[in-house]
Amino acid sequence: MIRKHINPARRFLGAAMAASVMFAVAVPAQAIERMRADQNTCAKIQETLQNEGAMVIQYPSTRVAGLLLYDRYVSSCAFCEPGEDVSAVTVPASDNPECVVQRCVRFDAGQEAAPACDAPSDPGRDNQSQN
Repeated sequence: MIRKHINPARRFLGAAMAASVMFAVAVPAQAIERMRADQNTCAKIQETLQNEGAMVIQYPSTRVAGLLLYDRYVSSCAFCEPGEDVSAVTVPASDNPECVVQRCVRFDAGQEAAPACDAPSDPGRDNQSQN
């Protein structure tokens, strides 16, 4: 049986490539911003949402004391999955019990109109002159 001698440089290169693949898989994706609604003003919540694009907002339950509820909220439908559209909802901010934000909701195929996110854009709309 004949054994081939492996060049030490090739062995190192192979090990380095394997290590870099393992590192790339092990590194977590960028974390999503989290915020407590009841500890922030409505303006701060909306500003952070606009800057981040999407975030998890936590707020206390009105039914169960000490329970925090949460959901993912977005600044636009660009942060929703295909087949989803945005829906306006409220969260209880420190200065406004009904701070308006948006979250993604699944589009029901039985609805008459397509979601605004899936609707084809009208390129001439932005270029129309106002009289």
